[in-house]
Amino acid sequence: DSGIINATLVGLGQACSPLSTALPHGSIALVERGVCPFAVKADTAVAAGAMGLVFWDPGPTDDEEAPMVTTGDRVQLPLVTVGRRAGAELSAALQTMDNNAQT
Repeated sequence: DSGIINATLVGLGQACSPLSTALPHGSIALVERGVCPFAVKADTAVAAGAMGLVFWDPGPTDDEEAPMVTTGDRVQLPLVTVGRRAGAELSAALQTMDNNAQT
């Protein structure tokens, strides 16, 4: 087993309310930290069909740290947190891909 995962990364922004459409099969959701509780964000991604979560903090945090406070919320899928710089780069790459697909 190589440990490599082939998946589509989909940006969900804050993910504080249900999505109107399902995510592509096998998607990993990129979700911004803040605004609504962690459990709401996770539930939104799970309900849309995400197989994993990448959380990032767009706020003024240290790029070397990826803080996450869950207050004991249970999530039934794999998740990882990344720092502001990595999250911003992922988000920008998704926006570039979306813009290229629309032209």
